[in-house]
Amino acid sequence: MDKFLGIRADVGAAQIAGATQLGAITTLPNGHTGLASLDVLSQSHNRIEHDASFTRNDVFFTPEPKINATRVKKLLSFSSDNKYLTPLELAKARHWFIRDSFTNNPSKTLGKLQTDACWRENGLIQLVIGWNEPDGKMRVDWLKQWFLEERLPFNLGWKPSTTGGDIADATNITTQYIFREISINAADPLGPLPLVFQ
Repeated sequence: MDKFLGIRADVGAAQIAGATQLGAITTLPNGHTGLASLDVLSQSHNRIEHDASFTRNDVFFTPEPKINATRVKKLLSFSSDNKYLTPLELAKARHWFIRDSFTNNPSKTLGKLQTDACWRENGLIQLVIGWNEPDGKMRVDWLKQWFLEERLPFNLGWKPSTTGGDIADATNITTQYIFREISINAADPLGPLPLVFQ
């Protein structure tokens, strides 16, 4: 799997273990080992998939997690130029999705474990899609294909990172998203959300 994501095996070991536990690792048609579909990872709520998702409704609204194209469209709408989503725009989108869960989901599960997963997910998105782009920008068409079709956008010119990424890169990017969220949350005109950062 990591060969296709363009990151070294020490990044995402827990995710690979979780995918293995769920039976999501398989032999792909090209003979490599990997994920047949990212949808398999969403089959156990709060193990990998969580409330405030970019692609799926909160489990309170839809117990069967299916891709919701409206949510993906909302995520991509945070792009100011409709070509790239910057790390700050991705952070603002994540805050919007977290606020949406706090506002509309009476049984939301958004403790530290789930919000940490949100920021790690932002980091993974940037590490995979924005790694080779200036300032970590992520192409909107690549994100759209990745989220809606659940496949990496090789056909649109995406290439795995030539330098890879390691646990330090993943930790650094995730930490940047946590600091962005702290700032965005503090400046939220609707008031800060009760998020746990430590």
